[in-house]
Amino acid sequence: MRCSVLHEQMTLSVGATIRSPYGDRYVIEGHLGKGGFGAVYLVRDRHDRQHLFALKEVLDPNKRERERFIFEGEVLKRLDHRALPHVYKVFAQDKSRRMYMLMDHIQGTNLETLRNGQPGKRFSLP
Repeated sequence: MRCSVLHEQMTLSVGATIRSPYGDRYVIEGHLGKGGFGAVYLVRDRHDRQHLFALKEVLDPNKRERERFIFEGEVLKRLDHRALPHVYKVFAQDKSRRMYMLMDHIQGTNLETLRNGQPGKRFSLP
């Protein structure tokens, strides 16, 4: 349970700023979700204040997790479908041992909320 413990200790707070190696700066506007490996934040670019993004964070990944996260981001960048958020960047902050994936924020209900509204918190086939 290494990742769960790290997640609780390292969650970023609203108002914190995240810098990418590209010189971009993102301000955390809120928390969208969390899991065993990290969290997803609602962020705003400090230069383009009109556009909201989702920023997926992975905490302290090992080499294999890092490679898979980069691969996932590169594949998602190439996909263009209205049902998928566009992925803009995948980057790391080596000092904090965090990795990030910047993507479009899509308004609406998330899967966890839908599942929790089902009997037994499970989806079932008709």
